[in-house]
Amino acid sequence: MFNREAMLFLVTLYMAEVYGLIGTALHVFMVSRPTRRDSLPVIECRNDDVFIPTINEPVELSSPY
Repeated sequence: MFNREAMLFLVTLYMAEVYGLIGTALHVFMVSRPTRRDSLPVIECRNDDVFIPTINEPVELSSPY
């Protein structure tokens, strides 16, 4: 009942479908039980500076002193 001349196409399509099914099963397995992690305590006395360089800014602006 199937076309024997298209056997290469049939096998390629079947392998792609199996690959997609395995990928979907692995994705569902990984997403179904995510890891729960506790957050780290916040250190109150800590200050963080964010440095965002821009184009053609003066050297005095980016100097730490």
